Amino acid sequence: MKKDDKARVRVFFGEIEGDNESIRDGLRSIAQAVNRTFQPDTRIVKVLSVGGDLDQKLSDDIEQQIIEADLTDSDGSEGSVDAAAEKQKPKGSRSRRQLTYSFVKDLNLRPEGKPSLRDFYTEKKPTDQQQVLTVVVYYLHRIVEINSVSVNHVYTGLKALVELGVRVPGDIPQRLRDIATRKGWLDTSDADALKTTVSGDNFVEHDLPKAKNSDI
Repeated sequence: MKKDDKARVRVFFGEIEGDNESIRDGLRSIAQAVNRTFQPDTRIVKVLSVGGDLDQKLSDDIEQQIIEADLTDSDGSEGSVDAAAEKQKPKGSRSRRQLTYSFVKDLNLRPEGKPSLRDFYTEKKPTDQQQVLTVVVYYLHRIVEINSVSVNHVYTGLKALVELGVRVPGDIPQRLRDIATRKGWLDTSDADALKTTVSGDNFVEHDLPKAKNSDI
């Protein structure tokens, strides 16, 4: 017989009597003994059949426990198995938290002696979401003169413009931060005291409404 010949051996065990717990312990001991005898790549444990009060669900449970116990013994710790499983989890599987906003009930968007938010929006004619948000923050901070403009103030203002075709973004704080980073029109360093910058003031006051064929 050649040295590199390989063989396959099947080992069958007899019956084990006892309560569920003793059967679990017996099967686990047998599996560990068999797995230590053969090479790591040939370790196979299978509970073929059970009887008595041990139903199929319990049989599957025993088999799973045996496999897990064997993996723990071979790897040295149960934590290594958990760590490997954690690495295999697909990225982005965590559900993103949905943001919620509240109406500022005492916010007056039609202040006496000043243009209403709707009239101001219609006058400035912002053409994209960045411009809309900047116009709303400007109105709240510069015209209504609210010292602590919050995200909820902005949300309330946007909802007042929905009938004019304005859409409320799902993540208002992030959109505001994007404007601050990309355009420099807003100061978002304090989420409870949003304001327009000098650049933002100049844009709203002098560059809107956007002239036709303008590249602003």
